Amino acid sequence: MIFLRYVKLYSLVSVFCASIAMTAHAADKLRVAVAHKGLWDTGVAMIIAERQGFFAKENLDIQLRYMVNAPEIIQTMIVGENDVAIGVGALAVIGAYGKGVPVRIISAEMTGNEYYWYAKTSSPINSLKDLKGRTLGHNSPGTAAHLSALALKSHSGVDVKLVMSGGMPDNLTQVLSGQIDVGYGLPPTGLDKLQKGEIKVIALGSEIPALRDLTLRVNAATADYLSAKRDVLTKLIRARTNAIRWMYENRNESIKVFAEINNIDEGVARQVFKFYTLENLAPAPIKNLDWNLREAEKYQFVSKPLTPAQVKTLVDLVYVP
Repeated sequence: MIFLRYVKLYSLVSVFCASIAMTAHAADKLRVAVAHKGLWDTGVAMIIAERQGFFAKENLDIQLRYMVNAPEIIQTMIVGENDVAIGVGALAVIGAYGKGVPVRIISAEMTGNEYYWYAKTSSPINSLKDLKGRTLGHNSPGTAAHLSALALKSHSGVDVKLVMSGGMPDNLTQVLSGQIDVGYGLPPTGLDKLQKGEIKVIALGSEIPALRDLTLRVNAATADYLSAKRDVLTKLIRARTNAIRWMYENRNESIKVFAEINNIDEGVARQVFKFYTLENLAPAPIKNLDWNLREAEKYQFVSKPLTPAQVKTLVDLVYVP
């Protein structure tokens, strides 16, 4: 009897210890809103991080949720539907923060500019000087596409009419149907049309001085989540950074994933390397934040300039390699 009691007691202790060990090693759950599933630096990078085990290595249980517009993504964090945002426009985050929304920039997502603007091949528009009096599409106010369009308009020096025309597939449809003169794109959108000669490039984001060394998109979280789960956010950004490095070290495998997700030919997909470099996707630093702040004030995303103290609070980087 005594022996049986010891056996039972030992079994109970073993189960209890195992339960504690499982709890101690339980993965951190994270709901991640990602801007655009098919983009190389946002959705594709996160999918590769998941498939190649970079999240698992950091003991993260990630739920990826693909969305489009930065303001909408930020709103989902505020109401508690998502924990973190990947690849949202810096201007949108600044605008929300200026209105009192408790959002923080936790890392850079894209520095430089990979956008291109195009017109139908039959269009008389061939360069920026031909944009006078023409319509140029962009996404919702505050998005990276909107910020890029503003910079393009300023750089062109001509009176071009900016039109909110939705996402990239919508822009492509509207250009081809003649509803707008010029659309915007990011790889892979439109690359097949370029290859077939149906559209032509009239400007590249990399040609605009203000955008060459500017952090265009960022990763963000709410102040409360950052305070409570900073270590989890650090692991997320580190995993993403390591996955992106892997993508450039294993280009053939990465292109296969990029092509698969976007349902395009691998030859077309490989053009992505003309638009993105590894350096573009570094998590730090946030470059030319002052330019973003001036644009936010100029186009009334904020009602008044942010104070130095506010700017310091706005940016709180969780991972600097």
